[in-house]
Amino acid sequence: MKHNILNTGLYGLLVKNAPNKVFISIVLSSVAGLLQVMLIPLLVSSFNLQASHLAPGIEFGGAWEQWGLRIDSPRFAVCFFAACLLILVLRGTSGRLMNEVVTKLSLDLKRFIYNKVATAPVQDLEKVGFSTLMASLTSDIDKLSTGARMIPIILNYLIVIGGVVAMLGYLNPGVTLFILVSAVIGVACYQPFSYFGGEALGRARQCVNQVIEFNRGLIYGSKELKLNRRKRDAYMAELYQVEDQQRRLQLKGGTLFLVGSQFAGLMNMLVIGLVAFVMSNFYALSPDALIAIVMILLYLSEPMMGIVECLSSLIPARISVMAVRKCLKQLRAEIEQADDTRVAIHKLQAYQLEYAYDVKDKGDFQFKVGPVSATFRRGQVSFITGGNGSGKSTLSKVLSLHYLPSDGCVLINDERVTDDNRSKMRQNISAIFTDFHLFPRLYDVAEGAAAKIPDYMQELKLEQRVSLDGGKFSTLGLSDGQRKRVALLVSYLEDRDVYVFDEWAADQDPQFKEFFYTTILFRLRELGKIVIVITHDDRYFHLADQLIKMENGALKAIEMREALAA
Repeated sequence: MKHNILNTGLYGLLVKNAPNKVFISIVLSSVAGLLQVMLIPLLVSSFNLQASHLAPGIEFGGAWEQWGLRIDSPRFAVCFFAACLLILVLRGTSGRLMNEVVTKLSLDLKRFIYNKVATAPVQDLEKVGFSTLMASLTSDIDKLSTGARMIPIILNYLIVIGGVVAMLGYLNPGVTLFILVSAVIGVACYQPFSYFGGEALGRARQCVNQVIEFNRGLIYGSKELKLNRRKRDAYMAELYQVEDQQRRLQLKGGTLFLVGSQFAGLMNMLVIGLVAFVMSNFYALSPDALIAIVMILLYLSEPMMGIVECLSSLIPARISVMAVRKCLKQLRAEIEQADDTRVAIHKLQAYQLEYAYDVKDKGDFQFKVGPVSATFRRGQVSFITGGNGSGKSTLSKVLSLHYLPSDGCVLINDERVTDDNRSKMRQNISAIFTDFHLFPRLYDVAEGAAAKIPDYMQELKLEQRVSLDGGKFSTLGLSDGQRKRVALLVSYLEDRDVYVFDEWAADQDPQFKEFFYTTILFRLRELGKIVIVITHDDRYFHLADQLIKMENGALKAIEMREALAA
């Protein structure tokens, strides 16, 4: 995507996405607007009003009669209907072109956000949150697209209004001045409706994130909610409360825009009434001139109301642009080297490593891990243990280079890991976290590993539960233990130098727990891998080469194999 929503407005996004199509769409819409303006003198002249100065030199005399039908001014009728058909074609073509641009823009924006998410540090993604990202990818992009489609329509209306006002100025400058002053007053009176309506819709947009988060909890927390009806009812009540608040804000915003729209229509009729009953006497307008002016003002009603209606789509689009921009500003991009060759990892070292979570307020409790100093070498299995909240999982994310230390450092082969090189260093690390995600297909299989898949499937007792067809798993509808075994299979096939397992054995039956600790870890050690295991299974501690004990975020002790075996 060539443009960036972080520093480009809605119109700028359209122009940079497809400048030629946007230009042609605007030109066609403008020509259609000019043709709509030209219909007025034709209509006035056809009514034989004393306003021939609107269309000097145009003669539409005579009549055509056939089969009992009479058409006055047939040449005018042909021109009028031909112009209407041409307007239809021009506006339709303009809308089609703009729709193509908006559709492509919507896809490009989504892909831009996909890439931002894919290249953002894990800390940033966790800070922004799932619900905010989902809202940006769904409702915000849809509203942005809807608003963008209004641009050529608004331009068409503006040209019609400009042409009509110019025509009125030609007819009677005094009446035109009165109409312009009335328009300024009308716009000023409409501003409170627009401002407070937009403010209400902006607050309703903030509720979208909460609703998505509640829906996520409703789906992924269904087991917990079913076990406690009071908890479920309280959760549902809170969800309904947020949705009711969103509905009230949307209703308030929509009502304000509706009232503003009706007010604009009333102002238009009020101006027509003042012209007909007051200004006609003040400027001594002839009946024919008055009828012409009133007809032109009635013709002006449609574009005026159209612009007001379009604003009800443009303002939510602007709110969505700001929401997406705010979301993306929180996502930094990790530096990725063009060379994706894996760095062979012989030693992974934490030196006075500390990691502290960000807090919103200074008075909030800030959980911190460290300082931790430890070394992990090839052919070595390390266990990290400790109670809940001791910092084990946080430490595993730092060691897998998802988090960068707040203080101290991580070294790979005695080279310090920084923002500049961590993406490259991380490519030779495989990890299965407690909140792991299982993808529906294999995306990266090490050379020669595919031939071992049947043996691995049989060894992990998966051959009866799931199969692979063209690299895609037949099903992911498995038990938690089976899903972890599939994740282990994927990790095997990736063949990395470093393996991190966060409570992998927690959901396994005794048979596979034993198999994991005595066979899988031994095999990885024999292959010369660096293996880091987060575990509570103290009966297997003696199998570790080193045991790292954590407590309240701090390193309590490191015991080596000799001491463990004693």
